[in-house]
Amino acid sequence: GSHREIGVMSVVLHYPPNAGAKDAFARAEMIRTLFYVGATFSYGGVTTQIDKTPRIGPPIPDPNRNEWVLPVSVKFHADIFP
Repeated sequence: GSHREIGVMSVVLHYPPNAGAKDAFARAEMIRTLFYVGATFSYGGVTTQIDKTPRIGPPIPDPNRNEWVLPVSVKFHADIFP
């Protein structure tokens, strides 16, 4: 039968240190706008709904790769129908 899965989609934006935080945060806001609370996406018998406003985390420097990353977390549930 049908069942529900609950999860978190993580999007990690990678930016070089000189690209500027403005571009990274603009992209994160675009993701937040696309995956707004209540948005639904359906494909192949699976309907996914966004449960909470996506969270934009703090930027994290990665000196090994000479870049910094900006995580975005999107909480969702998916109803799966056979």
